[in-house]
Amino acid sequence: MEHEQEAELFEPTPTTDLRRQLKVLIHGWISDRENSSITPIREAYLAQDAHNLLVADWSDIAYMPYSKSRELVLPAANRIGDSLLRFMQRLGIDNSQVHVIGHSLGAHIAGNVGRFFDGKLARVTALDPAKPRFSRESKDAVGPDAAQFVDVIHTDGLTLGEDIERGHADFFANSGIAPQPGCEALDIVTLRT
Repeated sequence: MEHEQEAELFEPTPTTDLRRQLKVLIHGWISDRENSSITPIREAYLAQDAHNLLVADWSDIAYMPYSKSRELVLPAANRIGDSLLRFMQRLGIDNSQVHVIGHSLGAHIAGNVGRFFDGKLARVTALDPAKPRFSRESKDAVGPDAAQFVDVIHTDGLTLGEDIERGHADFFANSGIAPQPGCEALDIVTLRT
């Protein structure tokens, strides 16, 4: 397991296996790379020690009022996509190795990162894509054109999450309605227990 490093400064060691699948995690609104909504996913992948992992931090935008953060979904995705492309080119990582995972507003950003690569990345996973200010027709919402395989996990369909099918496979955990088991004490505004 490698120590954390900035992607632009990362230099592989002799033990780094660049053939592993690259997981790219993207946090949601009012959140950052250390938020409780994304750290369990990061820790689970690190514990497996079977993947390479990048965590995108777009917190400068994520902490803006929701309407502004929502407006900046596409520019944030393009910036993350550009950084990811340079990282992949520098290290010889193929599109088929990349799985982008986004939560909440980050789920839509993940979809647009996939579109940055013309839908050629292996997989995009959208975790509880944000509903406010998105409609079925929103061109910058996550969709099946984001990657070779797009899976969407809906967990908050009657509150802040979407109940619109957006992927090749959409899963509605416990009918996609909050609260999910184990999340009953989650503060819906701050995403903290």
